This record gives sequence, C-alpha cells and structure tokens, in this order.
Amino acid sequence: AVSEQSLIAIDEADAVLFLVDVKSGITSYDESVSDFLLRSGKPVILGVNKVDGNRDEPDIYEFYNLGIGDPYPVSGKTGRGTGDLLDAIIEMLPSGKKGADETGSNLRVALIGRPNVGKSSIINCLTGKNSVLVTDIPCTTRDSTDTHLRYKGRDIIIVDTAGLKRITKLKESLEYYSSLRTLRSLSRCNVAVIVIDINEGLTSYEKSLIDDVENAGKGLLIAANKWDLVTKDHTTMKRMETDFR
Repeated sequence: AVSEQSLIAIDEADAVLFLVDVKSGITSYDESVSDFLLRSGKPVILGVNKVDGNRDEPDIYEFYNLGIGDPYPVSGKTGRGTGDLLDAIIEMLPSGKKGADETGSNLRVALIGRPNVGKSSIINCLTGKNSVLVTDIPCTTRDSTDTHLRYKGRDIIIVDTAGLKRITKLKESLEYYSSLRTLRSLSRCNVAVIVIDINEGLTSYEKSLIDDVENAGKGLLIAANKWDLVTKDHTTMKRMETDFR
C-alpha cells in the first residue's frame, strides 16, 4: 500500500515523478501506486530506471501497461536519458501564476510556532467560532488552513499552520511535511505572528525563527499565549519586555 508519507507528498506536489525498476518489471506495488496516481488527478511522469544500455530498451514497453503515460528510460548509474526526463519534468510544471488572494490587496497573516502553543485557539478566538481543530496533541493541525475574517472594513486572511519543528529531525515523518507547509505559508504571508507559550518563554528555536522571518522580509509580531496562566505582579510585563529584547 502507498505509505501515508507518500500520500501527503503527492498531495503537496504540482507534478509527480514515479520511478520504477526495469530489472524488476511491473510489481504489485507499482500497480498500487499507479492506480492511486491516476485517481489523484496529478500530472505524472513515469521514469524507468536502470536502463543502462541498448539491450535494456525493449523492456521498458511493459510499463505502458501501468496506464500513466510514456515511460522515460533513464540510468542513475550512467546518467543515460536524464536530459529528456528533466525536459519532461520542466514541461509539466505549472507556470507559477498566483491566485487572486496572493496578488490582491488582502492582508495575509501567518501564525507560526512550535506545536501546541495555541495557534488554533487564537484563530478560533478571533473568528468567534471553532474553525480550526483544537486539542492538546502536538501537530494536530497538519494542513495550513486559510481563515477569512473582516476587521474595520478590511479583509484579512489568517493562515494557521502545522507546528514547526526542526526539519532535520523530521525526515520521513508526517511532521516533516507539515513543516514544509508551514514554510510555504510563511512565503505567502505579509505578516508573520510567532506564537509562543509564555510559560516556556522565548527559546532558541523561536529566536532562529525570528531570523527566518526577518530574512524573508516579512512583518513580524510575537504573540505571548497562555498569559492567563502566568503568576503576575506589577513588574511582570516589564520583565517580559526586557527578556524579549
């Protein structure tokens, strides 16, 4: 069966490069993946690997039976056929035109931060409804979800994102793809709001994330969530401001 990680990757992709092994022929796994790709509606390029010489060329015709288009013979060992494969990939990629929301005058705000700091709860508070699932389980919000609201006559689009973790620790995991979606949301916003858990303070990770937002040229706000859980006196706010600076 197709793994959950692969399903998410396919859903995120503009086009899919499906590689098969000419030496193995069509396997049951190839058939399962092909069936899913056909139902996904995504553009698919079929690459047949390990076609190292002319003697392997006739074997590629078997892969027409997968029903996903012309097979491109390539060799990862010698580089044979990679130029034609790259040309096919470039030809299949979208033109890169942006949607109306990204090119229009609407303010786009991305809420970003570590898992379980309360981003979804903040959105629900702003909209006055449970538009985003809220739980105590980290990484519940796996998709970036645009939420529209109107404030003082202006349309605002809030992008709630899956909690960020260090991508180097997330290879081959659901959280890895969620983090990719978060970074994509950051690239689409005008202003980034970094949500922190005030009980944990500003960690080294948030400091690194601040640098990323500034390097991207985005407006930056820091929202200290769970403020109601902090024991406060007349010096609390001043101390917090000092720590943040």
